[in-house]
Amino acid sequence: MMHRIIFILFTAISFISKATNTDSIVAKLISLEYNYFLSNDEKVKTSIAFEKLNLKLTDSTFTEELNAEIERIDPEYLSHESKIKFYWNSTIVYYLKKEFFKSVYYIEKYNEIIHNKSINELLLYYLILTKTDVQKSINILNEIKIQANNSKVEKINNDSLLKCLSCMTEINHVKNLNKKIKLISSAIVPGFGLILNGNLLKGLTATSVNGLSAYFIYYLITKENYVNALGWGFSMWLKFYSGNLKLTEKSIDIKRELLISDKAKTCENQLKLILSHYPINYIL
Repeated sequence: MMHRIIFILFTAISFISKATNTDSIVAKLISLEYNYFLSNDEKVKTSIAFEKLNLKLTDSTFTEELNAEIERIDPEYLSHESKIKFYWNSTIVYYLKKEFFKSVYYIEKYNEIIHNKSINELLLYYLILTKTDVQKSINILNEIKIQANNSKVEKINNDSLLKCLSCMTEINHVKNLNKKIKLISSAIVPGFGLILNGNLLKGLTATSVNGLSAYFIYYLITKENYVNALGWGFSMWLKFYSGNLKLTEKSIDIKRELLISDKAKTCENQLKLILSHYPINYIL
């Protein structure tokens, strides 16, 4: 009994430290926490944890504590309506925390219950999948386009939605640019991958340096100067060759990050606009 009292006192102190304009919520949370630790019934404990989660969702002061409450809840003990609320809210919590794979888990649990989804619901699913499964996100994007075109919402809303999602798809395309082709090109013809990446001067320089080194090795071999040819090959040409590959990879990554940065700024503004038309909020 003593350890329970100590735990409750410690919890009370931590809550009181946050009690600025949330006194009534804090008092309610302390009372619920007390009942939670007194109970040995899992169904009752889930009900209490669920109530605590819903209370904390109403006040941003408790944002960092939301996942702890989610982990306490066993959805099997929730009613149908409560499950819908729990899965949806948990999806948003983990998305905002950038724990995208957990967010995928909860949105897919939500999708098992809700079959006819609104644009708002599809939009959240799409945003999560852009971080975890690009190919699947394209399928959801097509669903959103169909629903947007069939909806009676103002045309400007639909146009903004499709423009925003197209922008995000472009970001995903940039993120997943296949750099293997450019690296293989530089491996076969040093500098060619850099040229393909738009770094013409660096590419031509790499091609020239590696070409001259290869020619010099060939020249030494034709003069039967095998020792110097071997020495130059290992000491200089391999250094130039491996440097060409590293430079190609670095240049690809830099260009990709710049493209993503530019696109992200545009998409962020468009996303803010579209979320004002199709808000994604907690179910309280």
